[in-house]
Amino acid sequence: MNKHGIVVQQLASVYKTSGRGIKEATFLVEPGEIMGILGSNGSGKSTLIRTLAGYQNPTAGWYTIGGYDSRIAEAAVGNEAGIVFETSSYFEDLTGRENIAFVNKLYKQKAFDEEIVKELFLSDALDIPMKNYSFGMRRKVDLAEAILRKPKVLILDEPFTGLDYASKYVVQERLQRLAREGSAILLTTNEITEAESICDTVAFVHQGTIINKETVTALLADIVDLQEIDLHLKNFIAIQKIGEINGVKSVAVKDGRVRMSAERGALAEIIRGIVDAGGDICDIRINRATLADVFLQKTGIHLQ
Repeated sequence: MNKHGIVVQQLASVYKTSGRGIKEATFLVEPGEIMGILGSNGSGKSTLIRTLAGYQNPTAGWYTIGGYDSRIAEAAVGNEAGIVFETSSYFEDLTGRENIAFVNKLYKQKAFDEEIVKELFLSDALDIPMKNYSFGMRRKVDLAEAILRKPKVLILDEPFTGLDYASKYVVQERLQRLAREGSAILLTTNEITEAESICDTVAFVHQGTIINKETVTALLADIVDLQEIDLHLKNFIAIQKIGEINGVKSVAVKDGRVRMSAERGALAEIIRGIVDAGGDICDIRINRATLADVFLQKTGIHLQ
């Protein structure tokens, strides 16, 4: 058993009223590994994080986080893991510095570290009350608090939401540094670029089930023979007709554009098939394959 990372075994956390949530999750996050979980909004990512953090009881299965075992009632996850939720609560009348200092004292953290504050461009705002912070600034405080603890396990729910490009880069570099020092890191996201840049492994959550955990390289290799075609039509034709064209593997409409995964070399036949079906093409874009294409191939839906 992995005693210093994360072990999740046949875990379920389902809401009785709606039946939604996590229906089955089994995976490992080893020390030194950054694992990403990709899924559309409402797919159960935040439910998984809340369950692993101990804020929601599992309806089946179990998990371990470092020395914490969910099957042992007296255990406490807070001492084993740094956790960043999608939204967090603060003492609103205290400054950012005072809030960070409070958390440092709570977890017996050593002296306040100004370096990450400067890296995240928080220095000028650190001494004003949190009630005056924007969402992005609050997010930076969340991440600074968690990273400063240098926990053995770090669990992050949508960590890049609300961050500017420069701050995303800083957070990625800091997380990679923690992983090199042996931390096991689990994060949820639907931001493809960040997931491909930082994660060693990725799994998808679809209809409440965690599926297809693989290395990013292995997942992308699965669609090496596919390409994403993005086109705009002047007129409407049934999407089913496009899906029936030889070489098309999956197709959907998003933001008024037709997006499909197709076999390489099939573009000419696809154009001919659309024209024969009565379609009038305005423009076509050919994009490199990404984890979004893998997600579409595995689940049949677009990542949103």
